[in-house]
Amino acid sequence: NYKMAKDALIGPLGLTAVNRIEGEREPERAALTYDTLLRDRLGDPPELDLVWLGMGPDGHTASLFPGTSALDETERLVVANPVDSPLTKGKTTRITLTLRALSGARHTRFLVAGADKAETLAAVLDGPPGQYPAQLVSSSDLVWFVDEAAASRLQRDQTS
Repeated sequence: NYKMAKDALIGPLGLTAVNRIEGEREPERAALTYDTLLRDRLGDPPELDLVWLGMGPDGHTASLFPGTSALDETERLVVANPVDSPLTKGKTTRITLTLRALSGARHTRFLVAGADKAETLAAVLDGPPGQYPAQLVSSSDLVWFVDEAAASRLQRDQTS
C-alpha cells in the first residue's frame, strides 16, 4: 500500500513528512512502533482529520477482516491482525489501525467500486448493524462514494 501511495502521490507531490507503517518489519513490532507514534503525535485517542477507507467484498475495511481478533481490540490503536481469507490468498498477518483509532476521525470517507461488492454494500448500508467490519467504523461525518456497479443493489433513495 505504501509503495502505491508513494508512486502515485507522495513522490510526485514531493512530500517529505510521511509517517508510514513499516510493513517490511516483523508485524507485531511494526504495529507497536506505529501505535506509539500515533499516540505521541496525535494524542490518545488520536484526532485524525480525515480517514479514507475502502471495503472488500467480504465487508472488511482497512485490514479489519470479519471474525479477526483486531475487531475486539479496545486499547491499542494499531495491531498486527492474523488473517486467513480467500482475499489474502491464505494465512497472513496484516497491520491495521483499530476501530478505536479509525472511529475518532473528524471525517471518514469510504470509496467502494465494483460489482463484486454490491451485495455486501447493500447489506452494510441496509442490513442489521454489526455484521460487517465496515459497519463498525463510526464518524460524525461519514460519506460513502460508490460506483454504479457497487451501488446496483442499493435502495434507490440512497443512490443520490
